Amino acid sequence: MDLFRFRTGKRVFDEIVYLMNKYPGTNYFRPRDSITNGNIKELEILCDLLIENKVNIRWCMDNAAIRHEMRTPLYKKPKRAGCEMIDYGMETASSSLIVANGKRLAKGVDAEKIVREGSKAGIDMIVNFMFGLPGETDKDFEMQKEFLKRNRKYIYHTNPSVWLCYFPPGSLGYENPDEYGINVSLGSLFWESKDGKNNYLVRLERYLEFWELTKKLGLSTIYLNQPPIHNIHELKGDYYFLRGDFIKAKEEYTMSLTTASKNPDVNAKLLKCYNNLGMDARNLEPVDKKGLSEGELNYDLRSLREISDEIEELKKTLKFIETLANKPEMPPGINIISRLKYRIYFYLKKNILLHIIEPLYTRLVYRVISSLEVIDEQIKTIKR
Repeated sequence: MDLFRFRTGKRVFDEIVYLMNKYPGTNYFRPRDSITNGNIKELEILCDLLIENKVNIRWCMDNAAIRHEMRTPLYKKPKRAGCEMIDYGMETASSSLIVANGKRLAKGVDAEKIVREGSKAGIDMIVNFMFGLPGETDKDFEMQKEFLKRNRKYIYHTNPSVWLCYFPPGSLGYENPDEYGINVSLGSLFWESKDGKNNYLVRLERYLEFWELTKKLGLSTIYLNQPPIHNIHELKGDYYFLRGDFIKAKEEYTMSLTTASKNPDVNAKLLKCYNNLGMDARNLEPVDKKGLSEGELNYDLRSLREISDEIEELKKTLKFIETLANKPEMPPGINIISRLKYRIYFYLKKNILLHIIEPLYTRLVYRVISSLEVIDEQIKTIKR
């Protein structure tokens, strides 16, 4: 195994005592590291020091590796030392798949016993899962769901990864795609297996199915029973756009504007779709009507002249507000800000399609809101 830097158990113990003395009343510690149990010997030393010196704290292992030492005999020490929770980056229930994707410490381990024995020791078990690891099959995914069902009473919390399976620049998969049998030409999130069977849509479908299962089983997740991916249609639009399927991309971006918060970036992406479909973005009069619904061909938009007039008016408003924001004292009659703010938010709410035609409008609106926030802070200061 490659060497990595680590702090000794004594060093971590000394840091905890120092912080407790510097900040009286502090009694909970959450290590921010990449692998909390990377050195078992030093982990045990830390636990021994906390126990021997009767340091009364609560703490957790936020990034723990599934490894064979994590069983009942070892669990007793961190429990006595105040450890309340262990967060395992298990990623998959397939023992062969987890090792093939770089989790070498997990070779030959029984993940089920690790989770169950940790829970029985009185430590909350959190398990992280990924979806669509290179080489993952339908059978592997079924194994993942069955693991969750069998161990639901031992898992305190589960984290299905919203990134599904992600290869950022610098990762082994991104730098050595051939070794993992993947194609990263579509980027870190939208990579595909070379046979095309493992793509973003497959991973997303598994993720959503798994998330629904956690709800059915009554398991807690980081999402607190809220929709896990708020911009799912935008992401699907990005995927289709990168593949050159601009009709499907357009459909997903339009759905995003309808179902999610109004993001000006989505408007800009939608504009690119129209351009790539051979449509005139200013009047949405398509050059090629193939694949477009009747509703999409009959947008009721104001004339460009009216839009241009509104932009000029908004520019004047922006200039006035920025002048106010830069003044050291607020002038009398500040209630004008309330009227302006209402008007600006009305624009944001009602004129979604306007943003598609004139992106400058969106930028101006958000600059105005930023200026209003500065003014609000000044008002609070004056009132104090």
